[in-house]
Amino acid sequence: MGNGPTGIVGMKMVETVSLDEYFENKETPIDIIKIDLEGAEFSVLVGMKNIIRSNDNLRIFAEFFCPREPQKSEYSLKEYWDKLVEFGFKYIYVINEQARRLEITDSVSLLRYCEYVSAAKIKSPNLLCTKSAIDM
Repeated sequence: MGNGPTGIVGMKMVETVSLDEYFENKETPIDIIKIDLEGAEFSVLVGMKNIIRSNDNLRIFAEFFCPREPQKSEYSLKEYWDKLVEFGFKYIYVINEQARRLEITDSVSLLRYCEYVSAAKIKSPNLLCTKSAIDM
């Protein structure tokens, strides 16, 4: 493929496996996962539901990918938020890199922020998702 209007230089098919499949029958406790896949975060989250349910101390660092054209995304931002909550993440923090602090957030604030991010063409926020509060 040549350079098109989207900036894609080429594509390659790769084999994937869910984290649940990869860690099946392994007695490895998992405490931290980092997810940054430019829009595929929801699929990764769904593919690790067993890991999430069996690791109460799990902390997920994830990009809350705010697509420039939300209608072209494979999932809505609300679906992503709802899935985090469904999986037991009661404390969802935005990582404020400029202020160097964590800020607890809610779905309304985060969705509003994503509208701003998309319009301003700045990078999507990173989140820290936990099942219990973090001592700060």
